[in-house]
Amino acid sequence: MRTNLAVNLFAVSSFFKHASNQGPLSKQSGRGPVGAYHCMEIVSLYNWQVLGSFCRAYLERWWEESEECAHQIVGSCLHPGDNLPLILVARMNGSLRGVVMLSMDNRDVSDIAGPWLMMLYVLPQYRNRGIGAALVAKACKHLQKLGYQSAHIDTTTARGFFEKLGWTFVEMASWRGEGTAIMSVSLDKHQEHAPAAKGREAA
Repeated sequence: MRTNLAVNLFAVSSFFKHASNQGPLSKQSGRGPVGAYHCMEIVSLYNWQVLGSFCRAYLERWWEESEECAHQIVGSCLHPGDNLPLILVARMNGSLRGVVMLSMDNRDVSDIAGPWLMMLYVLPQYRNRGIGAALVAKACKHLQKLGYQSAHIDTTTARGFFEKLGWTFVEMASWRGEGTAIMSVSLDKHQEHAPAAKGREAA
């Protein structure tokens, strides 16, 4: 692997220690960032494959995917190209900060055509620092590079966070029996360095 295995495994174990009761940012509220790290990297999971087990466990726990399905989803993202599906990971100093997945469908929530941002997650101890916003910006820039003009996401409680990043409400849907807001963004208007979102729902 291209990074230190011991450091990466520590990051994965930290997820289970600190995030056992906290879900993805797109499914919960947060707090305003104090600014993203300038030396933080956001790379494809293909370039940091040791985190595959983290992503599979995350899909099983929070998205209630079967073990087989989680393996298929993560496996489909382990390719060297830019095409979807794709998982982006934020890392700094050899340890995990957060993840986001780019997919062409969100079948559990909506039939709206993709691309979709999904699985947005920042480790609890690194929240309130703009990392979630940086992951969203990087994902949008990547989709724009692939030629897409818009993107969607669904959120149960972080609608305000995405609105501050330029996303607009589309309609309500259902996720795990509760209401979730489907939102969209025009990628040609999305700014990679979006203004720092302030308020209780920022990542």
